[in-house]
Amino acid sequence: MATTHAGQEPNANKAHTASNRPVVCYRERVNIGASGAASQAATVGKSTGYDSNGFTCTKSTTGVYAVVFPKCRRAFLSVTLYSPSLTVVGCVVTDLNATAGQATIKTLAGTNAAVATEPASGDILFISLDLEP
Repeated sequence: MATTHAGQEPNANKAHTASNRPVVCYRERVNIGASGAASQAATVGKSTGYDSNGFTCTKSTTGVYAVVFPKCRRAFLSVTLYSPSLTVVGCVVTDLNATAGQATIKTLAGTNAAVATEPASGDILFISLDLEP
């Protein structure tokens, strides 16, 4: 498994203690299907239901996934990739904009880290997202 983190806070742990504002947490499992299509399989935490109350993850282009969440003041995003076939060996958050409520995740092959690579059907993205309203 490969894990990547991105945050708009110099010390990611401060997102939980920086103020008295509540932190909204999303824990999402996104299954990768045929042609790299994303489908949200499970939600654990604050949200319930398929749409996860404002959280979505959809395929943009080859190996690139758009994450949309409620606009907020600060956001911390962590992604763990599970790829049993090792089609992709890592992922990176290439964009995180808390005030716009958007992020981009790119899956990568081991041969060229600069090029987005299509994950295989059966791969999973585990996304952890903490928002400070």
